Amino acid sequence: LSLRALAEHVAGAGAAVTEVIGAEGASCTIPAAEWTDETRIPVLRLNRRGRFKFHWMGADLAPLPGEELRCVQRLVIVSAARA
Repeated sequence: LSLRALAEHVAGAGAAVTEVIGAEGASCTIPAAEWTDETRIPVLRLNRRGRFKFHWMGADLAPLPGEELRCVQRLVIVSAARA
């Protein structure tokens, strides 16, 4: 699931996920430049254990190297009105 689509569904057009928080307080921040980069897709997927994992994919849907987070428990979403 694209986090962009999820953020838009939850908080309206222009919303952005600014932080992904996992188990035991682990987190990763999503800078605005990365969020708006159309060559990178922020993805939240369900793994084999039934837990959510955050990672980035390219426009060709191939996984990209870089930050990822397992056992996602919360998302910080900012609406366009507050951005």
